[in-house]
Amino acid sequence: MMSKPSISKSQMTLLELIVAMTIFLLIMSFILQLVSQVQQVTSKTKNKNEIYEQQGIFFDIITDDIEKIILATNAPGVAEDFNYKFDESGNPVAYEFFTQTELGRDAGTDPLAVQKVRYTYDNTTEILKRTSWPVQADGSTTGGGTEVEIVENVIEFKILGRAGNSNVPSATTTVDFMIVQLKMYDPKLSKYEAGETPTIDFSKTIFTKSAF
Repeated sequence: MMSKPSISKSQMTLLELIVAMTIFLLIMSFILQLVSQVQQVTSKTKNKNEIYEQQGIFFDIITDDIEKIILATNAPGVAEDFNYKFDESGNPVAYEFFTQTELGRDAGTDPLAVQKVRYTYDNTTEILKRTSWPVQADGSTTGGGTEVEIVENVIEFKILGRAGNSNVPSATTTVDFMIVQLKMYDPKLSKYEAGETPTIDFSKTIFTKSAF
């Protein structure tokens, strides 16, 4: 009668070791995938938070500018009309108006407490800038102005002047309100990634409080 082949203790231990290593590798692979997914979610959340922070700062600044905008002709004691001009014909697009904002104001060089402000967006650099000049007693502006980069990673930027139900692109008359539209994108997010939206749209209606 033939005896069954026996498995030695050392052979059983080796088999157990192979099984254990296989299970360990599977668990480690799962953990690494999970960690990678968590890092991706964290990174995307951080990037979007930075975008929302940028647009929040931008809208704080432009809201103050527009709420204190001056849209009138022949302001008291000033020779120049405080008209505004929206130029969307080229690149960069430019939106220019006068305001009584205190942002960046120097009382020594700004006796009227009026600043000429221009917002420009260049679609090649994808940067939105704000430039301001103090207005002198005769209505003139001097110097190259103070330029500040406010927002980057911008795809679209537009300001609509509204009088009633009509758009007013450039005028010397007072508008009722302005609609500011801003589209930004996350530069670290692939535009072709399935299920993701690489751009975020922002829009705000700002009512003017003309001083004159």
